[in-house]
Amino acid sequence: MESRRNGNRHLPQELVLDILLRLPVKSLSRFKCVSKNWCSLIRSPSFVKQHFERSQERLLIRLVKKHDPEENESDMPMGVDEPVAEPEEEEPPYLEGCDDDYYHFLIAERIAEEEYYRQEMLDVERYKHAVYVDETFSEYEEPSHLQLPDECSELFGPVNGVFCVVTHLPWGPMALLNPALRQFKPLPLVERNALANTSFYNNELGFGLDPLTGDYKLVLILYFDVNLDGQDYICVASVCNSDSDSWRVLEDVDSINSKRPARTSLCNTYMKGDYYWLLEFSDTSNDVAILAFDMGTEKFREIQVTGCDAQSKQGYLAVCGDSLALLMCDQFEHVGRFIDVWIMKNEGCWIKSSRVGSLEGISRPLCFWKNNKLLLETMTSFLAQSNVSTQELKTFEAKKGDQDHFSHWVFVYKESLVSIEGEAGKCKLWDTSSDFVKDFFKL
Repeated sequence: MESRRNGNRHLPQELVLDILLRLPVKSLSRFKCVSKNWCSLIRSPSFVKQHFERSQERLLIRLVKKHDPEENESDMPMGVDEPVAEPEEEEPPYLEGCDDDYYHFLIAERIAEEEYYRQEMLDVERYKHAVYVDETFSEYEEPSHLQLPDECSELFGPVNGVFCVVTHLPWGPMALLNPALRQFKPLPLVERNALANTSFYNNELGFGLDPLTGDYKLVLILYFDVNLDGQDYICVASVCNSDSDSWRVLEDVDSINSKRPARTSLCNTYMKGDYYWLLEFSDTSNDVAILAFDMGTEKFREIQVTGCDAQSKQGYLAVCGDSLALLMCDQFEHVGRFIDVWIMKNEGCWIKSSRVGSLEGISRPLCFWKNNKLLLETMTSFLAQSNVSTQELKTFEAKKGDQDHFSHWVFVYKESLVSIEGEAGKCKLWDTSSDFVKDFFKL
């Protein structure tokens, strides 16, 4: 009996490693306290990488519900249930080169923007996040650590299990979040940019990993309308590392198309050190182009999709396995709609790998998961799934109690031991009931 006890204390290291790699992040976080050796092992880059590769791929779906004004006020989003005090009038920053008329125009634009986001919070957002474990969509969970405040209007990623959460772009607070480790790291605010005799038009955010340093990085593109006619834009691009105290303005933006702004992707389009955006289709030509940003060199470049015609089409970017995918949909056909799947084999080398359809009642594609499963949103805001190989289509009705929600964002998510603590000591505990998190998400 004694020898059996002693034998259990000395399991082969390979067996211990295999057992630990099968455990969820929550358990491993506790097991760091068992011994210094276990703590060192669980924190090691090789273990973190192996564990992430073995982690189960799940689908995180953000469900949004329109706000019912008759609901109890206690159910209102944080920061909305109390009367909003009139902000103190502050002197706006001096803008070199601006005349008085344009100066006051910018101030009015800023006030209108802030009122828009405040009213948007009152009118719309009641979120919940559901995690589906397999492609049958038969069961789902609503883990508390994956429930984000309603003020979190946008979510980017995940990249190795880490998200970027944003209240509203481009001027609102941003933070990194590893929900599995309960780590939350605020990022510096974007400095308000304004260019003389231009109007702010649009913005695009990219979130990824610098392959040279292993540091998380964000890139923000601001488009300013030169002639207020939507024909020509001035672009300002900035980057921020996860341990930085500020954003850096990039000087080399010549590769950003000044006539065709980038479009927000419906899913994460970071892959192998690059973030990708589809460019708006042109009114004068039917060519398709993609803007790429190298997180390591911090350089932009434009990629042409040869052989692809944008006429009467809608385009969406996605990641399919280890490749960038372009989904081209019929623009007006909701009955008998087809989706052409283009895959980038090498940069600039594209093939049309398959055609999905015909599909009835489909609104838009959302993302790939389990490699050949294409997730779709129906015209009635339900989810559907198409097997690209077999063309089998399944539609999933809303679960009991979810009829008043509709799918909004979809993320392919895996739990991760990747820490975002860094060296600056700015990482906080992720707890939505804490005063720190509540204050962060207040508009």
